[in-house]
Amino acid sequence: MQFNIIKPEYTIDATLNGTSVAENDYLVWDGTVNYALNDTRIYVAGDLHIVVRSLVADNLGNIPTGLITDTNWIKISETNRWKMFDQKTTSQTFNNNSISVSLLGINTMDSIALLNLDALSVDVSILNKDDVEVYTSSTNLVTTDNVYDWYTYYFAPIIRKKDLVLLDIPPYGQITANININYDGSVAKCGTCLLGKKIDLGVSRFGTKVSNIDYSVKEADDFGDFQITERGYSKTMDVLAYVEKPFTDYTANILNQFRATPVVYVATEQYTSSYIYGFHKNYEIDYTHPNQNELSVEVYGLS
Repeated sequence: MQFNIIKPEYTIDATLNGTSVAENDYLVWDGTVNYALNDTRIYVAGDLHIVVRSLVADNLGNIPTGLITDTNWIKISETNRWKMFDQKTTSQTFNNNSISVSLLGINTMDSIALLNLDALSVDVSILNKDDVEVYTSSTNLVTTDNVYDWYTYYFAPIIRKKDLVLLDIPPYGQITANININYDGSVAKCGTCLLGKKIDLGVSRFGTKVSNIDYSVKEADDFGDFQITERGYSKTMDVLAYVEKPFTDYTANILNQFRATPVVYVATEQYTSSYIYGFHKNYEIDYTHPNQNELSVEVYGLS
């Protein structure tokens, strides 16, 4: 079971070749309009696609920046079209029936990560720079993990996979990735969509742990009754792996390189719960065996 990370190539205006998701969350900001307190608009400029809310009355001609230092406008989120490309997993792009996107990969790509999905299936087609199809994939997200007899076949709840990682794409530069996230008759959702290049960090071993940090608020009143306010959460993971001695310094250098850069961690393809888009807080390499060293990595997901 290989322990991989996916170095992402972030989607920007120039690489979003097409999408079926409209960018019409709110009216577009207009510099000639005098906005009132709490007026909400979308602001689009270059690679900035955000939803903003006015912090002041008589808000005329103040250009939203999306920065926390902006005293006139507060950024609420990316627009619905761009939520699947932000550095968050719990925020989701949604669209009736399906989400279709066409992405341009500039550098060599061999992986796709689709996280926090709400859909029935995913279809992927990869075209090389000559528009020749070099890879296709169709994935049914409905899982039978909870079906083990006739009773559960008929009466167990339908469970769908929330995360999908494709690590078997032939490595090509200047690709076009056509991705269709399908949920006919309902609302398709996607939290994270990334193209990237996988990097092998070793072989994961028994003892790897996954968990989460819940930011929901659970408060009890004087009578012991709880009021629960649901908020986001972050997945966490403690990865244990073996690293061959000749690759030990390479692995340490890779982890040092991405110490402050969000990447997709895949402890093992066997469990989708081990797919986390985030960062590692720390790592340790123990020089313990003649031919292998032991690696442990503490991973925190982006909420």
